[in-house]
Amino acid sequence: MGTTLDIAQYVVDTNLEDIPKEAVERAKELLVDFVGTCVAGAPTFPGRTVNKYVKEMGARPESTVIGSKFRTVAPYAAFANATLCHCNEMEDVGMRGAFAATHLLADALAMGEKLGSSGKEVLAAYILGHEVQGRISIACLPSSSKRIAPYKYGFLGCAATSAKLMKLDAEGVAMSIALAASQASGITPTAGTMSHYLDFRSAARSGVEAAILVSEGIIARKDILEGENCFLDEMVGRGDYDLPKITANWGTDAWQCTQVSIKKYTCCYVSHRPLDALLSIMKENNITYDDIKNVEVEVSRFHTNWMRFDEPANGDEARFSLKHALGSAILKGEVWVDSIAPEAVLSQPYKEARRKVKVTVHPEWPATRADVQAIVTVTLKDGRVFTKKAVELRELTRDELISQYKRLTKPLLTQAQQDRSLELMYNIEKIKNISETMSIVGGLQS
Repeated sequence: MGTTLDIAQYVVDTNLEDIPKEAVERAKELLVDFVGTCVAGAPTFPGRTVNKYVKEMGARPESTVIGSKFRTVAPYAAFANATLCHCNEMEDVGMRGAFAATHLLADALAMGEKLGSSGKEVLAAYILGHEVQGRISIACLPSSSKRIAPYKYGFLGCAATSAKLMKLDAEGVAMSIALAASQASGITPTAGTMSHYLDFRSAARSGVEAAILVSEGIIARKDILEGENCFLDEMVGRGDYDLPKITANWGTDAWQCTQVSIKKYTCCYVSHRPLDALLSIMKENNITYDDIKNVEVEVSRFHTNWMRFDEPANGDEARFSLKHALGSAILKGEVWVDSIAPEAVLSQPYKEARRKVKVTVHPEWPATRADVQAIVTVTLKDGRVFTKKAVELRELTRDELISQYKRLTKPLLTQAQQDRSLELMYNIEKIKNISETMSIVGGLQS
């Protein structure tokens, strides 16, 4: 039927051996990406501010804050790490249902370290949490895309992740989901402000807290999804969801974690297809910045709903500016952390690069995430014109992901630590306790 207890029972009964290799390998790649982006997020202003807030609690050191050289209680390690991953706008992005692994991995690593869990247990708990949030979201489509932010589904997935690690039974998983559901929050218009980087924090913390409280005897509803006036009614309206979809074809449909993309650029995801197209044109035709007269990017309203800053005033706005993203690409051949630094955003070279970019909006194009597309046209000073439709997104290869991880973690980790942490993460299912991995990536191991 797809009830709360039905999906909770699937969480209890499913282990890593039941999950296909494709999903397991993608989960490892998402883990590598998550850790790298957390390390890079720690030195940013939002990262430092959140870490200061968490440190001042003076809590028991049981779970690592990645890249930050301290530990705290599991709920607040999850809270901090879910923020750090987002601080450079390099968090992963899901392509179906409820997006992102960010909060789920923050939850799984914090709870796993607290409990002394094996890598196998942590990996399975993350994958299953992603399955919970994604399947519930898909059951609510298309209503949810019209009414609510998908962040809210993450609370339920995080609760399932932590409850799985705590080895709760189906009723315990269901009640953990119920406790987290009562906390569900998040809105999308935060993009372009610092608060956007904190969007995943509460889901990660709430999931850990919910499972801990249920394990201590707190009682909650076991029908929080389908009950009258409960989560699904509250989120999308009575009758606007398909309850059986939540558990239909469990284990045979594509697993949710395999639908997640890893970012290559430090800016909003909707700009990545146009960036791929632009950089491809430049590479294939040996085009440099000085060759370019102008660049036009044709987009739908979906793009400009997110990428809404033509002339950004700071790095937060620059991450949500098509002109800045494409200007950075033609100027530097990439969009990286230094492209978004305040001094870069306000500098004359970047201002001039933005002036070469024209954004043309097609109101007649479909303006939904599923139909996102763009056309990029590069006009050279010698009169040549190159055009490419931006539909397919180029995914990182394993070697590119490793290279990106090393670039992100270089300020904190030695080469030996980078190599060891990668070895541990790519073989996480063989690790009896994840504490060594967390100690390295937390900067706590000399």
